[in-house]
Amino acid sequence: MAEKKPRLYFIDNIRIVLIIGVVLVHLAVTYGAPGTWYYHEETETDLITLIVYAPLGAIGQSLMGFFFLISAYFIPGSYDRKGPRKYFKDRLFSLGLPLLFYVVIFDPLIVYLLRITLEDFRGSLGEFLSQFIQNYSSLGVGPLWFIEALLIFTLFYVLIRSVSKPVANNPDSKMPTNLIVACFALLLGVATFLLRIWLPAGWILVPLGLPISSFPQYTSLFVLGTMAYYRNWFLGISDSMGKVWLWVSVVLIFVVFPILFILGGVMDGNTDPFMGGLHWQSFAFSIWEQFVCFGLVITSLVWFRQRFNYQGSLTQIMSSNAYMVYLIHAPILVIVSLTFRGVDIHPLLKFLIFSPVNIAICFIASHYFRKLPLVNKIF
Repeated sequence: MAEKKPRLYFIDNIRIVLIIGVVLVHLAVTYGAPGTWYYHEETETDLITLIVYAPLGAIGQSLMGFFFLISAYFIPGSYDRKGPRKYFKDRLFSLGLPLLFYVVIFDPLIVYLLRITLEDFRGSLGEFLSQFIQNYSSLGVGPLWFIEALLIFTLFYVLIRSVSKPVANNPDSKMPTNLIVACFALLLGVATFLLRIWLPAGWILVPLGLPISSFPQYTSLFVLGTMAYYRNWFLGISDSMGKVWLWVSVVLIFVVFPILFILGGVMDGNTDPFMGGLHWQSFAFSIWEQFVCFGLVITSLVWFRQRFNYQGSLTQIMSSNAYMVYLIHAPILVIVSLTFRGVDIHPLLKFLIFSPVNIAICFIASHYFRKLPLVNKIF
């Protein structure tokens, strides 16, 4: 039986930041940022708002692979301790049940709230459910598409491990060099661009509700996460490597992105070429996206490992509730947004005011929701 490695608190703290980032991105979409979400307030996006929202959304999209990297990192150790059958049973329980609950309860509830609030729907709940089912074409996974994808990746991992030889730990394995990382990011960017010629960013695979156009990154980082466990990469990244990729990230976000923003026609409202097709904007953004991903991943791992490899009482509470916040943040954001939709202020100001409000409500709600009898057996 494999020994359990010491807890990496800096990874827990990174996960907290990533979860908060997801909440902020979805709230930004609510208040005028481009993107897909349940509820959009009718606002006119001015230049200042666009300057704030565009990099937030772009960085948020580029970092979704980070979730797969971290999730995959903890899979091999758990698999080695439990074995294939028990491991997958546990994952089906911790991932599949919340996913099922969201599809059956949360997604219809959110749609129902939107209809009775915005469309003045006065039919019964039974009538609504009848219409909802009749028009059902794709799983209503919402932001839990990540959980669905992770469950699929986990299934493939279990299948591959069950027919392959045991993997040996190699903690002394050398880290990939900066050049190798850059080449991999470049190849991944090209692969993403080629896929988006046919499946533009935001394209959803029906009926699973999965954003396939970003799967080259998600799949790659999941695989890298499992490799990182056996090769001790999270602890092996050097400080100098972190500094290199910090500067790469800074230049890409604060210099390259504004140039793409202006030359690509975003200021004129022309964002479609960035989403896919045979456009230089799509090629440049696909490359930019992967380099930013690897830059921020490496920078975060080094920086948090150096400065935040510990937890106080607050971060312990937030860490234990991070997963639940991801599961329940959608209905909370929608309910809060609908409640205060009559507040007539600038959308960017509204975003800034309600960001801490929604984050606090999400973590508080998670804390008490996890105390429910059935829920506390899962989380």
